[in-house]
Amino acid sequence: MATLKQQKYWDSLKGKKTWNKDIKTGPNPTHSLRMTGKKFPSHSGKNHENWKGNNVGLIALHEWMRKQIKEPKCCEECGKEKKLDLANISQEYKRDVSDWEYLCRRCHMIKDGRMERFLSTHRFIGNPYQKRLEKLENER
Repeated sequence: MATLKQQKYWDSLKGKKTWNKDIKTGPNPTHSLRMTGKKFPSHSGKNHENWKGNNVGLIALHEWMRKQIKEPKCCEECGKEKKLDLANISQEYKRDVSDWEYLCRRCHMIKDGRMERFLSTHRFIGNPYQKRLEKLENER
């Protein structure tokens, strides 16, 4: 329950226009424009003081590429609809959109040579990966 003092204050506000009547609610339009780089193009991208160019780390480079390249629904190598990794083709990690592709985890590991190394380290009697390793060796 409101106190008598609060009730009198609320009654005095009845019929008065509120301070935020004509202000749009929701996300701040100037904030969202600034964050997309549209309001201040002179301070975004290569023009920003913190721009590192090609000296950026691998995680930041992957994040930047994800913004540049739209993720397809299926692997670009095998065509299966699986969870996709952003893979670098030349292993030089350049800021070149044509040097990147989306691959499923299996195709990514095969192209990088990690699948063969993984399977070769797991060679023992009854190895469930032995058939897969032989299949990979036959594909080459």
